[in-house]
Amino acid sequence: MIPKFKNTFSGWEQPIQLVKITQTINDFEVKNQEEVLHFKGVVQNLNKNELMIKPISERSWEWLQIHTKNSLTITTGDKIIYNEKKFKVMFESDYSIYGYKEYHLIKDYE
Repeated sequence: MIPKFKNTFSGWEQPIQLVKITQTINDFEVKNQEEVLHFKGVVQNLNKNELMIKPISERSWEWLQIHTKNSLTITTGDKIIYNEKKFKVMFESDYSIYGYKEYHLIKDYE
């Protein structure tokens, strides 16, 4: 049986702020709408084992991993800003039955 990790995050979680960027097209003009998301979680660099299964052309890019007990309104493909850098959500895993969610982010091309 897999243990529930929800209590494991207690004491490790930090307040995090992400800005989710949503693009819409109106009259052939692209508009960006920003939504600020506040939650608690753990942000760290992607570990080497996870990095090695990413495409070789993307391994040298900056990758982050987020673990949170909170339910976020981000999903694979979303663009976000974290610490004034733009990232793209490349992976989302819902482990809510164990008390958390996991996201992998890659620094977005600018």
